[in-house]
Amino acid sequence: VLVVGGGQAGLSISYYLKQAGIEHLVFEKETVTHGWRRQRWDAFCLVTPNWQCQLPGHPYRGDDPHGFMTRDEIIDYLDGFVAMVDAPVLEHTGVLRVAREEDGRYRVLTTRGAYTADQVVVASGGYHTPIVPRLAERLPASIAQVQSSAYRNAAALPEGGVLVVG
Repeated sequence: VLVVGGGQAGLSISYYLKQAGIEHLVFEKETVTHGWRRQRWDAFCLVTPNWQCQLPGHPYRGDDPHGFMTRDEIIDYLDGFVAMVDAPVLEHTGVLRVAREEDGRYRVLTTRGAYTADQVVVASGGYHTPIVPRLAERLPASIAQVQSSAYRNAAALPEGGVLVVG
């Protein structure tokens, strides 16, 4: 099995494939869980309580089950999951094409070459491409615009009011 994506979903699939003794490989175009390290603002926290963090074989074990993990606590939690799963991951490996061959197997072309497998799981997520409404193009240049994927903290914003859209 080839798994495309090394985030929580791809690592969870790896956990279950390992449990079943199924040979597999995970491709990650960046580094595992990179989105939490590079695409979340400094003051980010979950909006679901900690007790709901139930990655396979790795439940929340902290002392505040009804609290909400901060960005750094989430990263620590995920680092523990990554270490526990010990998935066979090829980081910095982008998937360019997936095609089914005549014999029913899949051929996966990556930035590191071609691989074949009986099955492919796509666990690449749905939030890696920022969405900016077309209306943004028509706003005056004097209005500063920051897409949420680029926002880190308020220090980067100009003085004055802020309108959050979305």
